[in-house]
Amino acid sequence: MRLNYVMYVFSQITSDMLRLKNDASEFASKYIKPLTLNKSREFPLDLWNVIGEAGFLGLLIPKEYGGSEKGYLGMCLVGESLVASGHNLGLVLSIIVHNVIAKLVFDDISSENIKDKYLSRIASGLSTVSFAISEPEVGAHPKYLKTTAVKKEGGFSISGEKSHVTNGPIADYFVVIAITGTSGYRKMFSAFIVPCNADGLTLTQGIPVNSLHPSPHCGIKLENCWVSEDNTVIENHAYEKLVIPFRSAEDVGLMGPILGGMSYQLSHVVEKLKEHNRIKNIGEAGTETLGHIAYLDHTLRLIAYETALILDKKEGKHDVTPFVLSFRALSRRRSKIIERFVTKNNIPVCDDYEIITRDLWQLIKLASNVLLLKQRKIGEETIRCHQP
Repeated sequence: MRLNYVMYVFSQITSDMLRLKNDASEFASKYIKPLTLNKSREFPLDLWNVIGEAGFLGLLIPKEYGGSEKGYLGMCLVGESLVASGHNLGLVLSIIVHNVIAKLVFDDISSENIKDKYLSRIASGLSTVSFAISEPEVGAHPKYLKTTAVKKEGGFSISGEKSHVTNGPIADYFVVIAITGTSGYRKMFSAFIVPCNADGLTLTQGIPVNSLHPSPHCGIKLENCWVSEDNTVIENHAYEKLVIPFRSAEDVGLMGPILGGMSYQLSHVVEKLKEHNRIKNIGEAGTETLGHIAYLDHTLRLIAYETALILDKKEGKHDVTPFVLSFRALSRRRSKIIERFVTKNNIPVCDDYEIITRDLWQLIKLASNVLLLKQRKIGEETIRCHQP
């Protein structure tokens, strides 16, 4: 029934996409599930190489550069299957972030020289990339960012500090956002590709992350770090043309892993009910609750797939905010319902279930302050539109 439902609603999901989803599920069952990644703080670099060889690190990259060009919908399907069958969210978070950076930074807005130099290695996983935006104590708000890049002959000298850099400890290249000028009272930001071994760049501990293992995080410190002009991605307009679109693309990309985690949760709960002969004990009310969870999952899947298609078709200039807000709100509601159901019926769950439930909540809350500001903006626009 579920496959028929998906095929009916999402006619855009081709047989090729379904094969990709199935391949990801088989890969996760073979390579991810057997490992104890939920409790590991050591990133599995050997597995990362295998993930690259399988094509899951170039999902958004054109085929001419060694990618598979599956689009955001393909990435959503892969993320969903990897988590549902692999039972780990942290590793898939790293995969999604790598793919989004590869697409938005190195494919969409970089020069042909940068594409030729980096894209093939990024698509294959031979080079890992990370995005350095947030700074200690201030997050990613443009008003408070302080990292600067001073233009000199042949390039820029960058100084500042970044925090909460996903994939930072394993990154070969950092995409660093820095101030390069002002326009009136507004700061102008540029984006630079900084090699991990660049003079003046050091890794710092950053903000401790006690969830989503084994996804690695760190901070970086730049002290007069020299970057050649050839490694300038975009000058003076990086925040509006790169940082803001990245947030939206990351939000959409993470819908897949969230769906996968929820799929695992529901399967595990039903399995435990059957295993301990508790089905009859939950009564009609319990069965109705399971139905409630299931139809919310269908609705969330609909939102995720359609939002990914919007990005693929570049409709509405990537304005997917209402869909992201709806997905997060329904996800919060759904998480609370299944938590109450498990507690009320004393369902015995395993450690992986508890860890995935915790990690799901972390992803659902990710950048919640930014999303709240966007929600407020929608409210203000609604008031203006309905003024007499």
